[in-house]
Parts: sequence; C-alpha cells; structure tokens
Amino acid sequence: MPSDCNLVDCVIVNDHALLLDLLVRAVKGISGINVVATGTDVGDAERLASLPRVDLLIVDCHLKTGDGFEVVQRIRQNHIGLKCIMIAGSTADFVCPADLLDVVVSVVDNAQASEALFAEIDRVVGLPEQEPVSAATAGSIRERLTDRQWQAFTLIGEGLSNKELGKRLGISTRTVETHRKEIARKLYVSGAALIRLAVLHRESGYCFRPLPDAPAGISSPADRDA
Repeated sequence: MPSDCNLVDCVIVNDHALLLDLLVRAVKGISGINVVATGTDVGDAERLASLPRVDLLIVDCHLKTGDGFEVVQRIRQNHIGLKCIMIAGSTADFVCPADLLDVVVSVVDNAQASEALFAEIDRVVGLPEQEPVSAATAGSIRERLTDRQWQAFTLIGEGLSNKELGKRLGISTRTVETHRKEIARKLYVSGAALIRLAVLHRESGYCFRPLPDAPAGISSPADRDA
C-alpha cells in the first residue's frame, strides 16, 4: 500500500447522481487513488481548484450547467501536472481543445465508463497494469468462494475500502486483506482487475462469460467456511 504522500489525489465531476456515486465507489476501491472531492456542475470548479492538491480529474464533457472543459481549465490553473480523463457521450466525436492537449490524457465512452475507467486510470497514473479479466457467471464465482469470501467480493463491488468492508462484516482489516488475497487467488485476478470484476458483477445483474481456466496444476477451490 503506498504511503499518503504517494497517493494520487483524485476529483470526480459528473452531474448524473447515480453515475457519480458509482464512479466514486469504484475509484475509491483502487489502491493508490484517494478521492478527495466531487462536483456536479461548472460552478464547483472554483471550490475544487482551491483544494491543496489535485493530481487526477475525471469529468464529464457535457454538464447541465456548461462545458466540462471549463472545469478542467479552472482547476489546471492551480494544479501544475494535472491529468484529466474525460467522459464523453461518444469517443468518436470527441474533440479536445488545443490548449488542453497536455492535460486531457484520455477519453472514456460514457456507456462504458465504469468498466473502461479502470484501465485508463492504470495507464494514466502509472498503476500496475492488469490483464483484461474475463467476466463470469454468478454461479461460477460463487462456487469458487467461501460464504464469507462471497460476502466480501460483493462488498468490494460497492467500492468499500478494507476498513469499511471490515466494519460491515464485523471483522478486522487484516482479515479483510486475507480474504481479498484468497479471492484474488481463486478467481485468478488481482489488484484493479479484481475490483473491476466485482463492480461489473454488481452492475450487470450477474450476467458474465466464463472465468479463465486455472493455471496448469491448480485445481478450482471449492472450500467453504466452517
């Protein structure tokens, strides 16, 4: 886990309440990312620009109160080195203003924001790159996890931190960390890929493709909590 000084301070601006909540929960679950503030309109730009530090800005291109680029312009004035990921209705029609080409480093299609955002954050801020994870049926995931691991996996999909997850389950943070390692091992994913799988599981009503096969010599675990 990175120290506080190495955390990436992130701000998210979106005027769709449900999507904003989903993005915040998902991004909060990524190790190394610290969501320090959110906004819902262009008028929030002044407040967000006054924050002590903003490393990464995730903002919708088209806000109800104006252009998302206005938010980028204002925040960049106070935060040198700012990187921005834009969420657009269509990446094919996206055009970045010339004076923001050094700040806007990625654009994500709105329809795929919650899934594609993980990979783009990994790439933009230099987090360890993960191989794309195949999605799976709820049943195949359930069969691989103990009852407590299944509960933890579901809560990971809500974007809870280890501390929040521990409080919800009534267990210690260290025990949560142990469960996450075991879940990752059993599903053959790790890091951001595990969070992505859990969020996709929560979003899509448990409709997934098969999980990847176990590496040679490893059998699919089927243990259960006592």
